[in-house]
Amino acid sequence: MFKLVKPTTFTVALIVGLVFLFSRCINGSSFQSTDVRGPEYAGLQACFQCHKNIFSSYSHTTHFSTSRLVKELPANWITEKYFVFNDSVKLIVAKTDSGIFQVEYVNDKTALAKPFQVAIGSGDKAASFGYWQNEKLYQLPLTYFAAIHGWANSPGFPSAEPYFYRPILTRCFECHASFAKEATASTGGLGTIGIDSASIIYGIDCERCHGPATNHVRFHIKNVSEKEPKYIATWKSLSRQQKLDACAVCHSGNDKALQYPTFGFKPGDTLANYYFPFSGGSAESDVHGKQMQLLAASRCFQVSKSLECGSCHKLHEASPRDAVVMSASCVNCHRRGPHIDCPVALKLTSPLQNNCVDCHMPFLPSKKINIQAETRQSARDYLLRTHRIAIYPEESQKILLQQKE
Repeated sequence: MFKLVKPTTFTVALIVGLVFLFSRCINGSSFQSTDVRGPEYAGLQACFQCHKNIFSSYSHTTHFSTSRLVKELPANWITEKYFVFNDSVKLIVAKTDSGIFQVEYVNDKTALAKPFQVAIGSGDKAASFGYWQNEKLYQLPLTYFAAIHGWANSPGFPSAEPYFYRPILTRCFECHASFAKEATASTGGLGTIGIDSASIIYGIDCERCHGPATNHVRFHIKNVSEKEPKYIATWKSLSRQQKLDACAVCHSGNDKALQYPTFGFKPGDTLANYYFPFSGGSAESDVHGKQMQLLAASRCFQVSKSLECGSCHKLHEASPRDAVVMSASCVNCHRRGPHIDCPVALKLTSPLQNNCVDCHMPFLPSKKINIQAETRQSARDYLLRTHRIAIYPEESQKILLQQKE
């Protein structure tokens, strides 16, 4: 039987450690990369040396923490509540002296326990977890969902019993990490392809979005007075389509057949070249994972020559949660004199008057993911803000009714 102990306070020890590590100086023009991606990549430490303020801000974003090693979990994620699969099988998240585990009980006896070792997802909306076995990474059966402040069956998993052996592949890391290399697993498991755990660069780092930086670093070490960035992709240097492609690597779904791993994509590349021609993909754009297709279906996007992801998202800062703050980008374009060019907004009072997104980019249910929080109850919708900017009459009506309450 696993003994539950009081969880410690969740800290940002990882970031503190990185800051301490990165504060060491780069040795002038003799800089040599040790990055696992190869010598053209400088590594996060080199970026930190000159961009401390940007790193400090970016380290709090969901992109930066979209995968990571698990050292601790927030205290309120560890509860004594069981996830019940049936009358004889249940699961619990347990903190013990040797780590944090998902523990299966059959007829109240411990049947299986697997540790939390790798997190996939920042936890801002959800986080799934994996454990290593025989050089392969497997997904744990429970996923944390922020919407319910608790644990639910991992998406796509069977609801009648816990399943511990779904492999996490390098394809998963192509959107949840900056690099991972396949490795041949020596024994056991499904198939023979595993992941080289030492190769994983967790989270989305600077060079995933700006490209290899070794030449950039070497140039600016030698030319400290040069303020114009050289040998690096800056956002302003990219065309609109190049910006869209850079984001679409991870925000246009994963249902097309790849010719090459997208780890090789560099800003300025053409994303279409990474897929097999006519490889199809689902015609339906879900709110989870296909933000690019939804944005492209919006009239705002279609009539604009400049609207792209960076028009609304500050790429080095955590996304705001406040709808009025998020709506500021809309107001910049949709204002007629002193008023917002919106018939519904004219009927509203502040602050609802400046809330564009809840009407025109509402939270909608994903058709790919639902939340099975209790196996004996119906699954509930997993809601995400759609990126198809449009008129949603039902959402407008909700906003008007909200004002009357």
